[in-house]
Amino acid sequence: MFHFVFGKNKKLAKKPKPWSINLLLELARSGWVKIKNEVMQKFGLTCKDVEYLTVIDLLDNLIPATLDVYAVLFRSGSFEEYVETVFRIWTFALRWKRKNYNKAPLIFLSDLFYWQDNHHPFADAIKNYLPCFNDYYVENTHSLIRANTSSNATAETIIKQAYVIGIINIIILIFHYILFVTYS
Repeated sequence: MFHFVFGKNKKLAKKPKPWSINLLLELARSGWVKIKNEVMQKFGLTCKDVEYLTVIDLLDNLIPATLDVYAVLFRSGSFEEYVETVFRIWTFALRWKRKNYNKAPLIFLSDLFYWQDNHHPFADAIKNYLPCFNDYYVENTHSLIRANTSSNATAETIIKQAYVIGIINIIILIFHYILFVTYS
């Protein structure tokens, strides 16, 4: 599909641009919606071929989940659907042994279920104000740390650099407050 969309001479990059990934996923989902009934009539649920079942799972569950999890479910505040989709993504990462991708959803689900079981107010806060929570600050800080440390830095060096970046951000906020807040 990549070569059909972008040309036969194009090579798929090791780290493709997000827009090209989203385009291919959206095309796959749109194409699947058009042909799903015919495929299911021909093969149905009786086919037990592993490759067939994997492709059906990919087209029915994973692609829609990855397209909708942030753009639709998170931003609209559809909490129950969001949690269900995070669970689907976690099971996919677990099934395919994607060790770097299975931890964050599992931590989110674990924390959420703990808060719900213990009637912690944070569970209600997330449920009622889901779109207000985002990972911009975490991702931004992570990018700053990566930009300011070498690839062979030790854990201790990375932690020290994170503290320095945190202190610099606090100093910038203080100066911003002093310089730009008007007093009545």
